[in-house]
Amino acid sequence: MTKKDFFTTIIKLFGLYSAIITLFVYLPQNLNYSIGVSNTGELLGSVATFFLFACITIGLFLVVVFNAGRIADLLKLDKGFDDDFIKIDQLDNLSIMKFAIILIGGYMIVSNIPELLTYLYYTFRAAAKVTIFEGSNIGGFQDVQMIISALSILVGYLLMTNYKKLANWLNK
Repeated sequence: MTKKDFFTTIIKLFGLYSAIITLFVYLPQNLNYSIGVSNTGELLGSVATFFLFACITIGLFLVVVFNAGRIADLLKLDKGFDDDFIKIDQLDNLSIMKFAIILIGGYMIVSNIPELLTYLYYTFRAAAKVTIFEGSNIGGFQDVQMIISALSILVGYLLMTNYKKLANWLNK
């Protein structure tokens, strides 16, 4: 197996994991949040934003799964290794650290994208409620969690793009 094939498979698995977590955890949470509304206008707005959120999630899943090779090329994940093939019996500490850093970065991205989209949905819904119905409270805990999710995605991206430097630094 080549390293590009390995990383393409990992990216597809991360996409599948993200879709499953979104479908079975975050979308039901948002649906419950959408159902607890008080009038028809708020219900229509809530259902519309729920479907927008679902379409974005499905779109991200399709992009990740069907463009995994391009994502691996864009992030240059298969570069910086001594040879092109994965030989399990010849893995050294540096190669294991590189793989681990890439996997951790990918996990941080995949596990926080649905959460970030959820908090964006909550913020958008609350902003629409203030605009249309007035009196809602925007901010607080959701904003902090949204910022934490966005920073986690950024750190995951930085781990995936700078894994060689980090692995060399950790290996010293």
